[in-house]
Amino acid sequence: MYFLATKRLVYPVEFKLQCIEEAKRSSNQSVAKAHGIHESSIRKWRQQEHIILAQKTRVSYPVDFKLQCIEEAKHSTNTAVALAHGINESMVRKWRQQESNLREAQKKKFM
Repeated sequence: MYFLATKRLVYPVEFKLQCIEEAKRSSNQSVAKAHGIHESSIRKWRQQEHIILAQKTRVSYPVDFKLQCIEEAKHSTNTAVALAHGINESMVRKWRQQESNLREAQKKKFM
């Protein structure tokens, strides 16, 4: 159910979301006791629910889409491209920094 990563437990996203829902119906303390974890973990997960949900809905974009966004951003702004495609501006910025690697990956794809 969980993994040990350098002396600290890493719980799966689904488990965290389950605990959050249970805590909404009862209490942080009762859920923590039922699952054998510290109450502060439940409290932190409830405060960061939107971040945990984002981890669950993570999307992997194809190389062609990334390169298309890069080209659009060269003629516009990162922010405008991000808004047009419903993505975060930091992703466009990151892709622009990775442009040479993305072009190499695209070449290998067509070989």
